[in-house]
Amino acid sequence: MDGSTHLTGSMAGDPIARGCLAKKRGGGRPVERLRDDLSAPWGDPADLLALDRALARLARVHPRAAQVVELRFFGGMTLQDVGATLGLSRETVKLDWRLARAWLTDALARPDEA
Repeated sequence: MDGSTHLTGSMAGDPIARGCLAKKRGGGRPVERLRDDLSAPWGDPADLLALDRALARLARVHPRAAQVVELRFFGGMTLQDVGATLGLSRETVKLDWRLARAWLTDALARPDEA
């Protein structure tokens, strides 16, 4: 076990540390998620700007996953269509979509980190 895993594990058992982690991760604010049906729960333009900023950050660390989001979320493409467009298997696109949704959900819960 490396040091970071040990530290995180020991903090999880400490109620004060858990409270600090909760505040850092949004402090109980509702988390917006990208849904499989491609519908966005946002009506506020500021929320779309936050998504755009988060997507730009995702593109820096996982460019292909960001492309998948752009084609699915904004282009309305199916997993099959995205795979054909990017020259990837449906399963690879599915994995990238799942990674991107999880990454963006976490990023949207922490909008202050750029």
